[in-house]
This record gives sequence, C-alpha cells and structure tokens, in this order.
Amino acid sequence: MISQLTQYKHRCECHERETKDIKNQMRQMESLYALTRGIPEKMLKEFRNKTRQITDLKKQLHGEIDLVPYFSTQQAHVGVLITQRLLTGFKDMKDQLASIVVANGTSKLLVDSLYGQSADLDVLLRTVFDVGIRSNMEQTSNASPDLTLHELIQALTGAAIHCWVFESMYRPTAMTNTPLLQKYRDHLVDLWAPEDLYSLDTAVHYSMIEEKDFENVTIPSMASRHTIRLSNALQPLFKKQLQSRMTKKLQSRMTKKLRHTLDDILRLALKIRSLSLVGTEEYESIWPSSGSLVDNNEMDMQHSRITTMANLVRLPISPGLRGYPKKKAMVGYHPFGNWEGSSRTPKLVIKALVIT
Repeated sequence: MISQLTQYKHRCECHERETKDIKNQMRQMESLYALTRGIPEKMLKEFRNKTRQITDLKKQLHGEIDLVPYFSTQQAHVGVLITQRLLTGFKDMKDQLASIVVANGTSKLLVDSLYGQSADLDVLLRTVFDVGIRSNMEQTSNASPDLTLHELIQALTGAAIHCWVFESMYRPTAMTNTPLLQKYRDHLVDLWAPEDLYSLDTAVHYSMIEEKDFENVTIPSMASRHTIRLSNALQPLFKKQLQSRMTKKLQSRMTKKLRHTLDDILRLALKIRSLSLVGTEEYESIWPSSGSLVDNNEMDMQHSRITTMANLVRLPISPGLRGYPKKKAMVGYHPFGNWEGSSRTPKLVIKALVIT
C-alpha cells in the first residue's frame, strides 16, 4: 500500500511538472506567434526541446541548492534554524496547553478515585505524580494534591507528550525502511565518506519533513491516533453523561476558536519530534517531578489559584528539552535519551512548564 501511494505520488508530481511546462511553452509560443504571425514546425520542435532542457537544468540546480547547506560551512546555520523552530514549537505548545478546551475546568477532582479505570490513565497519572508502577494506594494518595479538572487535563496531556512522543521510538510510516532503500544506503556507505553519507541522510530526512504531504497527511494521521488514545484515557475524568460530548470536544478541530484541542497540541508535539531527527543535538525530555524544588534554569512557572509553597512544583504541565552536542551519524529514531547524573553539560535548554 505504501509503495503504491509513493508510486502514484511520484507520477502525479511528474504530470504536474509536465503540465506546468506545457503551459509555459504555450504562453511563450503564443507570444512568438503574435510577433511573427506563424512559426515553422521545425522551429517549434527545437523551441520545445530547449524549453524542456532549461526546465530540467533548473530542477537540477534547485536540488543542488537544497543540498548545499548540508555539505558546506552553512551546516551551522541549518542547526541554528532548526533550534529556532524547536523554540517556537515549544512556545506554541505551552500556549496551547494553557488554553486547552475544558468545560467546568474549575471543578475539583479526587485523583485517587481515577486509578484502576484505564491502563493508559494509570501510567499517565503515575508519570504526573512521579509514583512507581507498583506503588500502593497510600503513596498515590500522598502524591495527589487538590486539583482542578483543567489543571489535571493539562498535566496528563503533557505526560502523554513526554511518554508517547518524546520517550518512545519515532518512525513515521513515510520514513519506514525497505530492503531496497537499505541496499541503497549500504552501497552509499561503500562509495562515499561516512560524513558525506550522514549529511545526505540528514538532508533527505529534512526534505521529507518539509514536504506538504508530511505536514498535511503524515503528522495529522499520527496525531489522530494519539488523540483518540488520550481522549479515551481522559474519559473517567468526566461524569458519564458528559463523557461522549467532552471526548468529541477534546478531539475535534474547529476552524475558529480561542481554545485548543488535544489534536492541535499533539500535532505540534509531533512536529517538534520530527525536527529533533535532524537537529544538531542529542535530546533529553525534561519532566519535573510533582513536589520537587523549582529550578529556574529549566522551568517556567504558571501560578495556580491555590496558595502553595512558591518554590515547589505543584504539577508538571509541559515537558522541556535538554540538548547535548551530537556526533555526526545516520538519522536515528530512538527515544530521547536520559543523561540524569551525567557529567555532560547541555548545549541547549528549552524550559518545561510547571504549576506552582
């Protein structure tokens, strides 16, 4: 199925280019015809051939221009550009988490009563409250502060991004390896210097991420699966008579809105994760523990209405990012690493968002 879609996509792109070339040729011939009142057939044929050659050379030139940054001193510029896009993506994700759609968001919840109703929800709750998988109810009770529905949904959405997107293998269908592709890579290793191969691999992945199909089909498809999974996990937070309506509201994408849905937020998270494949750092997800001390170097604070100790994390909302210098290598799809306790110094820090 994937190979067929790829084949049809390629054929469509070829036909689009041919159609565009023909239109350009027709416009030019009409202009010439108006000037000369008739063109010999031999001249028209030569004109078409020259136009096609020019089009092919332009395509080749554009392809080479796209690759130049990865094989030159401009590599540093590409790294800076990706870092800026990561920063922008995280800022937008934090803003959207703060305006997530929730009805009656100020109602209080008894968090302890939510355990045991859904495997996914249990894992997310334990991630938010930093409780071990085999903890007893006394531990979970001590770890669960007095929360509003809005705060808890924010935190559980952030936990889903941390667990399902950042700390999981990431291999979109569009990037799935095939025996033929692997043979190409194997032979390129024999033909090229490793550093050139690494640059080409990064350039190919970056080109794929920038394609409209990846933006408009692959990312939405992946986000939809995560959205359904998360909204199902969140159902026990609502009264039974509201579950169906709230699930639809959390999932749906509205054209005009002041508040954002789970789908909006997860699309942003997946775009960030895609960019991480071609970044110049090795990344680690920052997920503060509930009840831990606030670290101003790694955390942005969102103050709650409830009076608490200002220097303690009441609830983690959005994961952050640490970036460590990376050696050049083939693009990897592994989860974000964990260098806790490592002597390595982060090159980049994008702050997590917490409620205090």
